[in-house]
Amino acid sequence: MSFYSSNTSEWCGVMYCEGSIRYGSEYRTPHKIFRINGYTNPNYDPNVFRLGSIIRWLNDKPRSSELKKQINNGLQLNLIGSEVFVTNLSTTAVYVAAMDAKMFNGIPIAHVLVRKLETGEKISVFDYVNFTKVLGHNVNYGIEALHKISDYCYIKVSFKDDFTYDRGLSGLEAPCWVQIELHSPREWLDRVLEAMPPIKPTTSNHALETTD
Repeated sequence: MSFYSSNTSEWCGVMYCEGSIRYGSEYRTPHKIFRINGYTNPNYDPNVFRLGSIIRWLNDKPRSSELKKQINNGLQLNLIGSEVFVTNLSTTAVYVAAMDAKMFNGIPIAHVLVRKLETGEKISVFDYVNFTKVLGHNVNYGIEALHKISDYCYIKVSFKDDFTYDRGLSGLEAPCWVQIELHSPREWLDRVLEAMPPIKPTTSNHALETTD
């Protein structure tokens, strides 16, 4: 199956979050170069998700001003070839959390990678080729093994402070952050799960292991 087979041209969606709460609707984009910043410019630009209006609506004026100043130029997402990159455009550091898997004797060993990005720094946060390998490996070990890789479809970026840690990527939160969902891998994983026979999942040490 081709990874790029998708029901939508909008390859990613972004949600604004404070603490454990997500606010507003998901902002979706089809553009391979996409920015997220803290401004409030009312002019619509499909290449930019401006968080300023949401922050102003949620918070009192002093805190709103503080958060918008913290985010300022924000970040840029790039879909280049088989990889997704995050570049920090802000004047302050941001924290980027994503899943990382290394192959060990043919077995993917996954863990949550949190990287502090200084101004101008760029990091690869998702690789379609790697995801294909992990998915192809885990499909042999049943539904439970496939559910373990769902976190691969999400990226989290904190604009204020490092993330507080809980179990796995889904447990990370921060005072001011965004969650980025990659739609195509999420849809692909869902299709594979729907096609799996309704039997008890296979348990094996050779399925993808997750370390916290």
